[in-house]
Amino acid sequence: MAMLLCVAFTLPTSADDWTQFRGAGGSGSDGTKVSSLPNSFTETTNVTWKAELPAKGVSSPIVVKDRVIVTASSGATQDRIFVLCYDGKSGKRLWKREYWATGRGYCHPTSANAAPTPASDGEFIYAFYSSNDLVCLDLDGNLKWFRGLTFDYPKAANDVGMSSSPIVSDGVVICQVENQGDSFVTGIDTATGKSLWRIDRKKDSNWASPAVVAGKGNRPTTVLLTDRGSVMGVDIKSGKELWKIDGGASSVSSTTVVGDTAYLAMDGTVALKFNDDSAKPTEAWKNSSLNSANASPVIHNGELFTLNASGAVTCCDAQSGTIKWKARTGRDRYWATPVASGSMLFTFDMGGSGRVLDLNDKGKTIYTYKFEDQAFLGTPAISNGAMYVRSNTHLIRISEK
Repeated sequence: MAMLLCVAFTLPTSADDWTQFRGAGGSGSDGTKVSSLPNSFTETTNVTWKAELPAKGVSSPIVVKDRVIVTASSGATQDRIFVLCYDGKSGKRLWKREYWATGRGYCHPTSANAAPTPASDGEFIYAFYSSNDLVCLDLDGNLKWFRGLTFDYPKAANDVGMSSSPIVSDGVVICQVENQGDSFVTGIDTATGKSLWRIDRKKDSNWASPAVVAGKGNRPTTVLLTDRGSVMGVDIKSGKELWKIDGGASSVSSTTVVGDTAYLAMDGTVALKFNDDSAKPTEAWKNSSLNSANASPVIHNGELFTLNASGAVTCCDAQSGTIKWKARTGRDRYWATPVASGSMLFTFDMGGSGRVLDLNDKGKTIYTYKFEDQAFLGTPAISNGAMYVRSNTHLIRISEK
């Protein structure tokens, strides 16, 4: 009962918190008109601290109450899993927690068991791993509960590893576990770690993360699930299917939600509008030339940005889908979704380069810096005037002070 009360009266998150993969709604934006982030950085300039990570990972950092949370994994079979917490201002490591993976940690050499990005409701941290282990900790690193989903579903494993990030809302943690074996999505009670519901999914690899559209009027809070052939909406409390739309959705790029509109990498990009009086959304617009590749759509100050496989950024009006401009960045491979702040879009690639694009000048690249011996696969987090970037070996804070 004590845990139930603790969760029921969870404090709200700060507007400056970045509590999930790609921030609020997965928008990839800090919502600012004028950014306090620097428009240039080097190893010695505007990098306020750099913390060496004890193990591998491609997950993104999150920020809760000025604590930066990141996961990692190690071992020949990636069976050692970590949750790490750093002070946002100083970079001092506040705590480290280590556990043994209970499921299969095997993954592609470029990835890691620590591929999914953790999520937080402002009071607790929910760290998920490719091995189907879900760890719940408070902000001081105290373990609340641990679920090894492979004990219940022993065939759940992807040939190259899984990376769908969890999402938390309405007291439910959503984990999307889609693979060639036991393929499913489950809603787990944040207070107890017990499964509230489970739905079977197609036996196919899928690395896209779920998204949530808040309930309103007669519409329940809805979890959006995409795979290669459809997008589905389910009730977050029961897992009941509310609607389904067939189409060629991405198995990598994840859905972005801003207000009552969801933006999906589906046959290009499609915007789905949710109304108060119906659970099923309507199509607001569709543009087949807006391709996201590995990155996810970014919504910032009324504009949508996509980054394709060749490093081209496309900007369109988020209300109509009308393209405004296209710009080319470097041709190195991108896994990380860009992030936006003020009039700047920041991109980080696998080759170790960070770029700053001027959104007031049709995405012109105004700055490029290559970090030595670094590779970036995780999406940065922005909080309190700082950007936190996770490389293959370090957690880096970029800010003017």
